[in-house]
Amino acid sequence: MQHAFWASILRPGERKPLAIGDPASDTKMGANGRPLKKPLKQLEQFFSCVVDLASLVSKIHRRTITNQELKQKSTEIQHGLLQRHPRLPTNHDHGLYSQQIHPL
Repeated sequence: MQHAFWASILRPGERKPLAIGDPASDTKMGANGRPLKKPLKQLEQFFSCVVDLASLVSKIHRRTITNQELKQKSTEIQHGLLQRHPRLPTNHDHGLYSQQIHPL
């Protein structure tokens, strides 16, 4: 199950992130001889998107956001997430993800 999860979000050729405390995470080179990606930078990008999303949800809850601002912010957040995970579903996908959502 875990293998299927990582296979679904990693780009071709990318490796599963190393666990915190893993001795291999302290090395500068990966097992394939290439330098490891900067996990801190990836975490910063991810948490930046999370903070933006939390701010957006707060504004929606307080009803202090216009439709135009909502569209702009959601596009920015989606773009930030897609830079890291290009396989995430978008509003334009009509495949498996859209088939799973049924209107009530």
